Amino acid sequence: LKAAIWGLMMGADPKSASTLYPQLQQTLAEAKEDINAKPRALLIEGINAFYTPPAYGGGTEKARTLLEEALNHYQAPSTDAQVAWGEVETYIWLGQVLEQEQQTDKARSAYKQALALDPNCTWASQKLNALNNNSAP
Repeated sequence: LKAAIWGLMMGADPKSASTLYPQLQQTLAEAKEDINAKPRALLIEGINAFYTPPAYGGGTEKARTLLEEALNHYQAPSTDAQVAWGEVETYIWLGQVLEQEQQTDKARSAYKQALALDPNCTWASQKLNALNNNSAP
């Protein structure tokens, strides 16, 4: 959660990146050491990579890789009842990355996966509807 907040703060004030980015990286590294927190840390890293230009170590390819890795960890057995927190959001972010990469069918599939996990997810439903409406003949 701290890492996500620091990411938002850097987005609002890019000058703060020089002090917040190292803290964000350290927090994510620590979170990835905890098997139950790892998928959420990878989700946050994926979101950050999505908004970071490739010249600065981000981009859609890196974001996709991180989000797919997060999804792999969500599938692994866990003793933590809360480990699935963020799985729906990970599919939605993956869908957005895939849309950016013009992989419409895969993006559609990601949004459908999110809805399979949470049929009442408005965000996934809106993204899927927008994608379907934009790709209609």
